[in-house]
Amino acid sequence: MRYAVCCVPVSPIRIEPSHRTEMISQQLFGECCIIQEEGQDGWIKLQCKYDGYTGWSQSSHFVEIDEDQYSRGNEDLTTEWVSEIDYNGHHMFVPLGSSLTALQNGRAFWRKSTVHYSGKVWRPSEVKITPKLIKQLVYKFLNTPYLWGGRSVFGIDCSGLSQVVYKFLNVPIPRDAWQQATEGNTVSFLQQAHCGDLAFFDN
Repeated sequence: MRYAVCCVPVSPIRIEPSHRTEMISQQLFGECCIIQEEGQDGWIKLQCKYDGYTGWSQSSHFVEIDEDQYSRGNEDLTTEWVSEIDYNGHHMFVPLGSSLTALQNGRAFWRKSTVHYSGKVWRPSEVKITPKLIKQLVYKFLNTPYLWGGRSVFGIDCSGLSQVVYKFLNVPIPRDAWQQATEGNTVSFLQQAHCGDLAFFDN
């Protein structure tokens, strides 16, 4: 099995191996995946580690890593709207919620690639979920443009926003709205809803 990590700020995931096809999701810097298949013209079919989502992306957006790095339970995230990372000696700006995969003391070695990060770190497993915290996280996406399939502050869709915000709270949920609607407990009346609840159409 081949394991890989996203090495660009945002990588589009498409339904078919072509730039002309629909973007169905994105991988952010540091997010891991399994390479399932290699296509033509530099396309790879991948399965995202975080939510199991599958699709096609450009192989140049990923570098292969070892299984222990893929499996390591380090879920630290970048916490600024954009954060600066040193990648192979070059400055790169990555979006809010990028994963700091396999970093130890601010450094990671993804085989031949090196990552150095000295910015603020968000540890989802240590947070206490409160309405105030949820609002603070959501407000970071204020004025972000709508983008079908988007998952970043550069462009996001409704289910992407829900998933990324919940990721900061250490609550993994599926990628698409129809999948998210099957999770959690049903709120019978609107008056019973709390900050952080998700609303869906019946159909």
